[in-house]
Amino acid sequence: MGPAELTARIKSARKKVRQCVLFGFLSLFAAVIVVVLLGPYEAIGPLVFFLAILFLILSLFFFLHRYSYRSIPGNLIKTNIVCELLAETFELESYLQNGCFTKEQINSSLLFDHCSECNGSDLVKGKYKGVPIEFCDITLKKQCRLSDDNYTIVTVFKGQWLEIGLKKNLDSPVYLAERTGNALTGCVKMQEVKTDSDAFNKKYRVLAENQQTALYILTPHFMEYITAADNAADSATYFCFSGSRAIIAMGSRRNRRDLFEIDKPKKSMDWFRSKMKSDLRYITGVIDELLKNEYLFERG
Repeated sequence: MGPAELTARIKSARKKVRQCVLFGFLSLFAAVIVVVLLGPYEAIGPLVFFLAILFLILSLFFFLHRYSYRSIPGNLIKTNIVCELLAETFELESYLQNGCFTKEQINSSLLFDHCSECNGSDLVKGKYKGVPIEFCDITLKKQCRLSDDNYTIVTVFKGQWLEIGLKKNLDSPVYLAERTGNALTGCVKMQEVKTDSDAFNKKYRVLAENQQTALYILTPHFMEYITAADNAADSATYFCFSGSRAIIAMGSRRNRRDLFEIDKPKKSMDWFRSKMKSDLRYITGVIDELLKNEYLFERG
């Protein structure tokens, strides 16, 4: 769809939203007028009741119909601008607006222990600089017991989940998480690894079956990147290096980043493109830094 046609269809949908709101209020106003003006006349009581109900139903119809048109601009933008930018950045295989990783995939990483609910959106699959990647927004929840018969559901993670294919097949997994987070509860049997950086050891917890593998991955440059990226993105970051894949979970603390979300539907096309490009830079920036790790990508 060309820019002119896209803009025209978005304007048409926004116009229909305004019309539905207008007709909804007019119908509601008509119902009130009927009751006020005709209500005192007992002889036409049934007619007053019928007209009032009719106008209330029309009002409800228009207000509900408004939401069906309201979603059109966002869907048009996602299916056109987002897919276009994804195809420019990645060797795009698929993009699912309502897709996400499965609960089984998440739990198999052991980053978060036994999540009972997994919801997400904007699942992207493809290649970046020849490397397989998948990522999406995701929310993980867990059932916690308050007492013998009382349970509650708590959110354990909300942010972006990114999986990257490695050139190297690791013989043992390595996990990394901030000490303030609630991750790595499923890795209690692994030993904690200390790096040469006291500051890094104080902020991050590293668990591995093989200490040497962890130290190969956590080069001084890579530790600097993790710390700097964590501070800049204002996110709690978790890493899992297992087999031939790296998993990175980036949970927002305050910025609540939501990839490709159309939270301001009245903005211009240029604003949308700028927002989408910023979201993509957030993801590709993480991958670019990871690609510099020679051990993981067999360049050293």
